[in-house]
Amino acid sequence: MTSNIQQKIEALVLPIMERMGYKLWGCQCLLNQKQRLIRIFIDKPDGILLTDCEQVSHAVSAVLDVEDVLADQYRLEISSPGLPKPLFYPWQYQESVGQKVRIKLIRVIDGHRWLIGDIISTNEQELSVQHEGVVYQVAWANISKAFIE
Repeated sequence: MTSNIQQKIEALVLPIMERMGYKLWGCQCLLNQKQRLIRIFIDKPDGILLTDCEQVSHAVSAVLDVEDVLADQYRLEISSPGLPKPLFYPWQYQESVGQKVRIKLIRVIDGHRWLIGDIISTNEQELSVQHEGVVYQVAWANISKAFIE
């Protein structure tokens, strides 16, 4: 589940990404007593270079500072999703239909904490994954984390 701060950051960052020609692949906010970290993953068809991360970092940090999303100091990290590629949003699963995915579940399904298999389909409530020959319906709310293999 995303926090209000994370949703606000995503809303501020998305138009910046689109203007710069990048796709906002994901956003993580690790806000606790030890750290205040905003991690943003960017992507584009021909891949991400260090210079891309630097340009996005400058643009995003300027907006986050002006909007004062976090009153305290924070660390901003911009990177490519890397491999295995994490999945953050339902549209990413839809784009990945037919690909192999590794999903960690919040609640065990038929004795499985992890499902590794092909994405069969998605809809507003869930996705279908074929794992060991069986198709499982996984509610979005039951996904702890997932990666394209």
